[in-house]
Amino acid sequence: MPQPVDLSPLAAAACPLLVKYGGPAAGPLIDRFNAAVAEVAALRADRQLAPLLLSGRLDDTLRPLVKVRSLLTQSRAVVGCIGLTQAGKSTTVNNVLGEEVCKPGSGDATSSQPGRILRADRRSLDIEYLTPDRFAARRQKLCEELRLATPPDDRELLELLGQPDKFRTADGPEPPRLKEDLAYLRDFLGAYARHRNFVTSPPRIDAGLPYDRRYAYTTHTPGGPGAEVLLVREARLHVPNDRLPADLELCDLPGLDSKRSVDDIVTWEYLPDLHGTFLFVNVGANLLSQGTLAAIGRVRQQFGDRLAGRAWLILNKMDTLTADHFRPGGQDNVFATIARLLEKTGVPESQVVFSSKKVWDAVDAAAGRADPAFAARTMGQPAESPVPPTCPPGLRAAWMELLKDGGVGLLRRLMFQEVAETLAGQIRQDVDRLLTDFGTAFAGRVAAERKRLAMGGSELQAAVTCYNVVLQLRAVLATRPAEFAILTQEAERLRHELTGLFDRTSPRELLVNLGPEELSRQFRTLARVLGENLDAELSGDVLDRVYESVGQRLDGLPAVGIGSEGRECKDAWRQFALEDRADDRWRAGLPRFASDDLAGWLAQPNGDGPDGDVYAGLMRDKIAVAVRQTAHLVRSRLRHRLGQIAGDLALLTGTKDETT
Repeated sequence: MPQPVDLSPLAAAACPLLVKYGGPAAGPLIDRFNAAVAEVAALRADRQLAPLLLSGRLDDTLRPLVKVRSLLTQSRAVVGCIGLTQAGKSTTVNNVLGEEVCKPGSGDATSSQPGRILRADRRSLDIEYLTPDRFAARRQKLCEELRLATPPDDRELLELLGQPDKFRTADGPEPPRLKEDLAYLRDFLGAYARHRNFVTSPPRIDAGLPYDRRYAYTTHTPGGPGAEVLLVREARLHVPNDRLPADLELCDLPGLDSKRSVDDIVTWEYLPDLHGTFLFVNVGANLLSQGTLAAIGRVRQQFGDRLAGRAWLILNKMDTLTADHFRPGGQDNVFATIARLLEKTGVPESQVVFSSKKVWDAVDAAAGRADPAFAARTMGQPAESPVPPTCPPGLRAAWMELLKDGGVGLLRRLMFQEVAETLAGQIRQDVDRLLTDFGTAFAGRVAAERKRLAMGGSELQAAVTCYNVVLQLRAVLATRPAEFAILTQEAERLRHELTGLFDRTSPRELLVNLGPEELSRQFRTLARVLGENLDAELSGDVLDRVYESVGQRLDGLPAVGIGSEGRECKDAWRQFALEDRADDRWRAGLPRFASDDLAGWLAQPNGDGPDGDVYAGLMRDKIAVAVRQTAHLVRSRLRHRLGQIAGDLALLTGTKDETT
């Protein structure tokens, strides 16, 4: 049962992260929140509306204030350090902290469970275990890695795991990590069978354990505390480290692309909880590997267009390269390889950091005093010209940070400050939007409740008529969209326009003569053009025609005022049409023509990718699918807007609204 909405005001001290990093806008935002809760609290003295407030009937309208309070009182930024196998992540994190907190290793991935590092007065260790829901989700993902989409119960599953041949098929490849995954899942289920009392909700937390036992819980260390370690969700490492800000939680996560699927699973479980990520890659070993591309893809999917200030690519072990890697020309030029990686993944140069343990060790041994000549030699460059001529302008600043102290100083600034500043900026935007939306919704709700209490019989009947018509119209859009011929007509027009654009810009005589790399670049450019044209068409004539067609069904409804401004249904609909043309947030669900997977396939050498004719057929199919998805998005938006009108009408009729 939801808790009552907290209507107490907030002091600046309760909003530490926003006040520290949010700039001059922090105070006014807190004042706006306090003004909003004061306006709500004032209803306690209102004879008409106080019963609604006290009974909780207004809580659905007040719920955004709960989210705003949570955002404003955010106390820490959560930063995750993710590394591919042998990327040197834990070693670099220790250098950033100035002490060994994470266990450095060599060979396969060392970390096995997340370690959340927090500043404290003394060293201690807390262990949090999985909840039943988290256990079930991890079990499911482990089974899916073994191609068991619908796994049996534990008893049958354990019997099946003892038969490896069941997971090998004659018509397909063996799962790449079959042996390790089978063994781990057996141990995981066995740990749960013996220690299911550790898996509880809320989660079990063993607090105040000795700090020096941390590796027994967080690494692939033999002789750990027992099978129950497999049921751990995270270890919290409390350290009295002056470098670590009190408003930061630094998470050391298991290595990716290792022998076991569970390391990937555990890492990606954490991704939605992170405000910033640092993805470590061994520049000499796995720069263009499928593991690197997949990991960057997951991070991009999580942060979308908000990579700036949130996600960085750490090209580690730069000192393992030789002078030949920096010379012009040839396949071994590291900057050409980096350029291909950034082009494939869409990561900007500004989100790249270079790192070197050898340079940092020399700086650390010299008490922080760098030897520029040594740093240059370490990177295979002459002291008088330490920046390679092939280094792109956009990466020169990162290169200079590498020479200064192995990139550690830059990582400290990014981890300890940049993420928090970016998070505070996002909090400002989200709170501003939520408070604006809340103000409109609250005013509309109050006006609707006052009107409902004062309505006569004829007014109530008119509101019921409007409500039923809007509900029916919304249902027809879902179940019988063919009744709105305009949707089909506009979809066909869109398909014709986009296909014509493709044919004009990609004639067959051009496509059949393009090599793999050229075809991949042509696709990336065309994908952007198609996306821009789709958005332009949708926000113009398409929306006008579709909204007008639906609006005609509302023109004959009784004159019932809804919302804070008391507009009639038809007028509210016209306002929605104007807003949806101007506001592109709802169009974030539009299909994207760009695809890293398709671009990579097109670029495959030696004839492994498609030829020009196959590519053209794929693009026409892609356009047709995108248009169908767009039509569905528009129909969903229409139903959402009708649902808003139905919700306002439900307030007047006293009906429990089921449309939202």
